[in-house]
Amino acid sequence: MSFEQHREYIEGHFNTNFATATTPVQYDNVDFLVSGSSTLKSNKGLDEWCRLTIIPGNTTNQTVGATRQRSIGVITVQVFTKSGTGSDRARALADSIKTVFENKSFNGVRTHATSISRIGDSDGYLQINVSTPFYVDAT
Repeated sequence: MSFEQHREYIEGHFNTNFATATTPVQYDNVDFLVSGSSTLKSNKGLDEWCRLTIIPGNTTNQTVGATRQRSIGVITVQVFTKSGTGSDRARALADSIKTVFENKSFNGVRTHATSISRIGDSDGYLQINVSTPFYVDAT
Protein backbone atom coordinates (compact mmCIF):
# COMPACT_ATOMS: atom_id res chain seq x y z
CA MET A 1 0.00 0.00 0.00
CA SER A 2 1.37 3.43 -0.91
CA PHE A 3 1.83 6.32 1.50
CA GLU A 4 -0.77 8.23 -0.50
CA GLN A 5 -3.24 5.39 0.12
CA HIS A 6 -2.52 5.58 3.88
CA ARG A 7 -3.50 9.25 3.78
CA GLU A 8 -6.56 8.63 1.63
CA TYR A 9 -7.88 5.82 3.86
CA ILE A 10 -7.21 7.61 7.16
CA GLU A 11 -8.73 10.91 6.04
CA GLY A 12 -11.67 9.08 4.47
CA HIS A 13 -12.28 7.11 7.67
CA PHE A 14 -12.22 10.34 9.67
CA ASN A 15 -14.61 12.09 7.25
CA THR A 16 -17.09 9.22 7.40
CA ASN A 17 -17.00 8.61 11.15
CA PHE A 18 -16.33 11.91 12.92
CA ALA A 19 -19.63 12.34 14.78
CA THR A 20 -19.19 16.09 15.16
CA ALA A 21 -19.37 16.84 11.46
CA THR A 22 -20.20 20.50 12.15
CA THR A 23 -16.69 21.09 13.51
CA PRO A 24 -14.48 22.41 10.68
CA VAL A 25 -11.42 20.29 9.88
CA GLN A 26 -8.15 21.32 8.27
CA TYR A 27 -6.22 18.59 6.48
CA ASP A 28 -2.47 18.36 6.05
CA ASN A 29 -0.89 21.04 3.87
CA VAL A 30 -4.09 22.78 2.78
CA ASP A 31 -4.90 26.41 3.56
CA PHE A 32 -8.63 25.95 4.09
CA LEU A 33 -10.97 24.09 6.44
CA VAL A 34 -13.73 21.67 5.48
CA SER A 35 -17.08 22.05 7.23
CA GLY A 36 -19.60 19.57 5.92
CA SER A 37 -19.81 20.25 2.18
CA SER A 38 -18.45 23.80 2.55
CA THR A 39 -14.92 25.17 2.72
CA LEU A 40 -13.75 28.01 4.94
CA LYS A 41 -10.76 30.20 4.12
CA SER A 42 -9.66 30.68 7.73
CA ASN A 43 -10.25 29.67 11.35
CA LYS A 44 -10.79 33.32 12.33
CA GLY A 45 -13.97 33.76 14.35
CA LEU A 46 -14.56 30.03 14.81
CA ASP A 47 -15.40 28.72 18.29
CA GLU A 48 -13.78 25.36 17.49
CA TRP A 49 -11.92 23.52 14.76
CA CYS A 50 -9.59 20.55 14.25
CA ARG A 51 -6.47 19.80 12.20
CA LEU A 52 -5.72 16.22 11.10
CA THR A 53 -2.10 15.30 10.39
CA ILE A 54 -0.64 11.89 9.53
CA ILE A 55 2.93 11.55 10.78
CA PRO A 56 4.72 8.68 9.02
CA GLY A 57 7.27 6.56 10.83
CA ASN A 58 9.56 3.74 9.74
CA THR A 59 8.83 1.02 7.23
CA THR A 60 10.57 -2.27 7.97
CA ASN A 61 10.67 -5.80 6.59
CA GLN A 62 8.78 -8.21 8.82
CA THR A 63 11.53 -10.84 8.54
CA VAL A 64 14.93 -10.96 6.89
CA GLY A 65 14.54 -11.32 3.14
CA ALA A 66 10.76 -11.06 3.38
CA THR A 67 8.59 -9.18 0.94
CA ARG A 68 6.11 -8.30 3.69
CA GLN A 69 6.65 -4.84 5.12
CA ARG A 70 5.14 -2.89 8.00
CA SER A 71 4.77 0.88 7.93
CA ILE A 72 4.03 2.68 11.19
CA GLY A 73 2.94 6.20 12.00
CA VAL A 74 0.78 8.40 14.19
CA ILE A 75 -2.55 10.00 13.39
CA THR A 76 -2.69 13.33 15.21
CA VAL A 77 -5.78 15.50 15.45
CA GLN A 78 -5.21 18.90 17.00
CA VAL A 79 -8.38 20.17 18.67
CA PHE A 80 -8.86 23.92 19.11
CA THR A 81 -11.64 25.48 21.22
CA LYS A 82 -12.01 29.14 22.15
CA SER A 83 -9.81 30.13 25.12
CA GLY A 84 -11.54 31.04 28.36
CA THR A 85 -14.50 28.70 27.84
CA GLY A 86 -13.23 25.70 29.82
CA SER A 87 -11.98 22.38 28.53
CA ASP A 88 -15.26 20.43 28.40
CA ARG A 89 -15.86 20.97 24.67
CA ALA A 90 -12.25 20.20 23.73
CA ARG A 91 -12.39 16.97 25.71
CA ALA A 92 -15.76 16.03 24.18
CA LEU A 93 -14.25 16.47 20.71
CA ALA A 94 -11.22 14.41 21.81
CA ASP A 95 -13.59 11.65 22.94
CA SER A 96 -15.34 11.72 19.55
CA ILE A 97 -11.99 11.45 17.77
CA LYS A 98 -10.95 8.60 20.08
CA THR A 99 -14.13 6.75 19.06
CA VAL A 100 -13.20 7.17 15.38
CA PHE A 101 -9.63 5.89 15.63
CA GLU A 102 -8.94 3.84 18.78
CA ASN A 103 -8.30 0.11 18.18
CA LYS A 104 -9.84 0.09 14.71
CA SER A 105 -9.10 -1.78 11.50
CA PHE A 106 -10.12 -0.24 8.17
CA ASN A 107 -8.78 -0.66 4.62
CA GLY A 108 -5.65 -2.43 5.90
CA VAL A 109 -4.90 0.31 8.46
CA ARG A 110 -4.78 -0.92 12.07
CA THR A 111 -4.74 1.45 15.02
CA HIS A 112 -3.81 1.22 18.69
CA ALA A 113 -4.90 3.06 21.86
CA THR A 114 -5.52 6.79 21.62
CA SER A 115 -4.05 9.37 24.00
CA ILE A 116 -4.50 13.10 24.50
CA SER A 117 -2.05 15.85 25.40
CA ARG A 118 -3.04 19.26 26.68
CA ILE A 119 -0.91 21.79 24.80
CA GLY A 120 -2.49 24.94 26.27
CA ASP A 121 -3.31 28.32 24.79
CA SER A 122 -2.46 28.81 21.11
CA ASP A 123 -3.54 32.03 19.36
CA GLY A 124 -6.74 32.41 21.38
CA TYR A 125 -7.60 28.71 21.42
CA LEU A 126 -7.13 25.93 23.95
CA GLN A 127 -5.25 23.19 22.09
CA ILE A 128 -5.50 19.47 22.88
CA ASN A 129 -3.73 16.93 20.67
CA VAL A 130 -5.32 13.52 20.11
CA SER A 131 -2.78 10.90 18.96
CA THR A 132 -3.34 7.37 17.70
CA PRO A 133 -0.48 5.12 16.54
CA PHE A 134 -1.19 3.03 13.44
CA TYR A 135 0.43 0.43 11.24
CA VAL A 136 -0.11 -0.98 7.78
CA ASP A 137 1.22 -4.34 6.54
CA ALA A 138 1.91 -4.75 2.85
CA THR A 139 3.44 -7.40 0.63
